[in-house]
Amino acid sequence: MSNYNIKAIALGGIFATIYGILTVLSIYTLPILSIFTLMIMPIFAAYYSSIYSFKNTIIFNIATVFICFILGIGDLLFTILYIVPTLIVGDVYGLINKKNIPLYTSIFLQCITYSITNVLALYLSEAFYDVKIIELIIADEFIYENFSLTILFVLSSAEAIFSSMFIYEQLNKLKIKKEKEKSMPIYGYIAYIIIYLLMILFTFVYKNAFYLMCVFELILCVPLYFQIEKKVKYKNIFFPLFIILYISICFFFCYLKLFEMIFFTLYLFGLLYCIVKILNYLYNERKV
Repeated sequence: MSNYNIKAIALGGIFATIYGILTVLSIYTLPILSIFTLMIMPIFAAYYSSIYSFKNTIIFNIATVFICFILGIGDLLFTILYIVPTLIVGDVYGLINKKNIPLYTSIFLQCITYSITNVLALYLSEAFYDVKIIELIIADEFIYENFSLTILFVLSSAEAIFSSMFIYEQLNKLKIKKEKEKSMPIYGYIAYIIIYLLMILFTFVYKNAFYLMCVFELILCVPLYFQIEKKVKYKNIFFPLFIILYISICFFFCYLKLFEMIFFTLYLFGLLYCIVKILNYLYNERKV
């Protein structure tokens, strides 16, 4: 057995044991600390998956679940629902590190990862344990049907941003560094267009997902705004006119009760900008 495999097994065993201790402490000794332990746990998985292979990471995940199970949880399904989301979040962060994906893109991906794992954990807990956590958080039926995914994403994002920045700082100390984006990468423009198309689709299929896509698009609008703001020469004229025009269009759509069109109009300018940027990128690539 090589030194690489011995180190991977040894470190995996240490981290899995730490997972088990933190789990027991957060569940049985100091339950109020569970919020903090769930944010700390992904650091170990993130570091492990950043330096070792996918195969070793899978073995580490299985070992961690097993150790947490035998150390005191006693319920395999609950162990999976409680531990696996933190492992997945850490694994994704490590995979992102290996692919050299910049900081803010990785945080956005972490927000989505946190959201998916939280939604699955909440719904599975409801299905197997009859614990209606989502309904306790969102009691109003209208909000539940239309904005539950958005609310869960916002809550998960707050957790993801805190955890990601904490992991980022700790991995920096361990010489695992991540670069920050200097401008919006090409896949950001592609994502903007895809999400806009998904908005159109979900308008007719699933309003809950439609409003979630609106939030995604709003996040992607932030770097677009700063890029466009640098290119506009007469900012004092352009942006006030744009705001006045948009407000007028909003009143018009509200009068017609076409509320979804307010979002489509808001993001339309960004969509056109993204299409131009992608065409420009393809043209320059073809020239080279």
